[in-house]
Amino acid sequence: MELVVVDELVKVYSGRVVLDRVRFSVDAGRALALLGPNGAGKSTTLAILCGLLRPDAGRATIAGLDVAHAARAAHRALGVVFQEPVLYPSLTGRENLRLSAGLFGLRRDRRARRIAEVLELVQLSDRADERVAAYSGGMKRRLDLARALLHDPSVVLLDEPTLGVDVQTRAVIWDHVRRLRDEGRAIVLCTNYMDEAEELADCMLVLDQGMTLAEGTPAELRASVPGARSMNDVFLALTGRQLRD
Repeated sequence: MELVVVDELVKVYSGRVVLDRVRFSVDAGRALALLGPNGAGKSTTLAILCGLLRPDAGRATIAGLDVAHAARAAHRALGVVFQEPVLYPSLTGRENLRLSAGLFGLRRDRRARRIAEVLELVQLSDRADERVAAYSGGMKRRLDLARALLHDPSVVLLDEPTLGVDVQTRAVIWDHVRRLRDEGRAIVLCTNYMDEAEELADCMLVLDQGMTLAEGTPAELRASVPGARSMNDVFLALTGRQLRD
């Protein structure tokens, strides 16, 4: 079942085409990695999927719902982890989740149970009543993931989820992403870490200057570049630039 469909998306800023007929789909229980240098169109694609931007042409759907015309309904099926945590430092971790639960429209009788579940999932139950201002960067990323999962979405968008975190937190987040995929959710992962993309994604889409340069499994992309010893070699051959590894 296709839970994410991006069909011929076009976006133009000040006469410059930043998305040029981009298309892809993600089935339930699958993960797609969006790869590309700065300015490739990754963030614009995610913004359209979130309903924050409208495309100039084409359409995007979440769980069969057009995000441009049924945004509220589509948002109920969508969880998003942005590059910067969407948290209030002056509140405790639990208070942040209570606020988000109300915004997500969770019934009052379900909120406490669901908050306890996601805190346990991200291993923050014992720190839930401390102010977020005292959290480490890794703890903030884990709490932000908990926030995105509160309403049990079928689609999860992850924009650089491990940027700036330590190795231990990175491994924890990887485990969570694998679990979400195994539970049947559709994952769209935007990352500049090639090892992360290769480890977590079933399929990769390489963008540059708004155009799709390549799409396929990690094995297929490696095979497309003779002599490639790593995914960084593949990316370099396609774009002329390196990503982090």
